[in-house]
Amino acid sequence: MRSSGTPAWRPTVEQACPVVTPSSDELSRLSRLYERNPTSTLFARLADVHLALGDVEGAIRVCRKGLRYRPSYVTGHLVLGRAYLTFGDARRAEDEYQKVLRLEPDNPAATRYLASIAEADGDEVRARYLWDRLRVLHPFHPALQRSAPTPEPEETPEAAGEDLACSNPERQEKDEEAFPFVSMTLAKLYARQGHRGRAEQVARLVDPAYPEDRLGELVNESTS
Repeated sequence: MRSSGTPAWRPTVEQACPVVTPSSDELSRLSRLYERNPTSTLFARLADVHLALGDVEGAIRVCRKGLRYRPSYVTGHLVLGRAYLTFGDARRAEDEYQKVLRLEPDNPAATRYLASIAEADGDEVRARYLWDRLRVLHPFHPALQRSAPTPEPEETPEAAGEDLACSNPERQEKDEEAFPFVSMTLAKLYARQGHRGRAEQVARLVDPAYPEDRLGELVNESTS
C-alpha cells in the first residue's frame, strides 16, 4: 500500500497510539473475538491495537473491512483517520475526520485533527476557525495547551474572485466535502483575509440562493 502524496502533517507517537501499549496476547484475543462476529463494532478496538503495536497497514485493513458493515460508527472512522496519519496519508485521514463531523458535528477529536491538518497545509483561516471551535467544544482539551492558533495576520488586499460555477451539482458536492462545517462566520473570516473565492463558496453553501450583489457586501462588511 502506498500513500497518496507527501503528508501535510504527521502525528507524534503520543497522538497516534494509546498511552499503554497492549500486548500481542491482547491482539490474539481480540482477533479471535472479532472472527466470531465480523459485523460487530469490535473492529475499531482491534484496529487500535494493531496501530499501537506498529502494524499500521493491519489497522487500516481491519478498519476498512469493519466500516463496510458499520459505516456510521464514529470510532471506526477516528481510528482509521489516525492510522492514515501514521501511514503518512494526510488526505485520506482528512476524509475520515470529515466523515466523523458529518456523523457527529461536535466531535472534538475530529475537529482537533482537522485543525492541525489545516494548519500544516497553511490554511490559517480554516485552522483558526477549527481551533476556536475546539475551544468551545472542549475548553480544556490538551491540544489547546500545546497548539495555539496562528496569530491573525495583517489584512491583505482583496484577492481576485473565482468562478465558482455553483450551479454545477458535482462542484457543489466537492465544496460540501471541503467545508463540512459552514457558517457565515467562516465566510467572513475568509473574506477578511482576502480569500474571496473561499468566502463565496462558504456563503453559497450556507445559503445556495445567496445573491451575487451581497457577496461584495460580505467582503466589505468583514473588512470594515
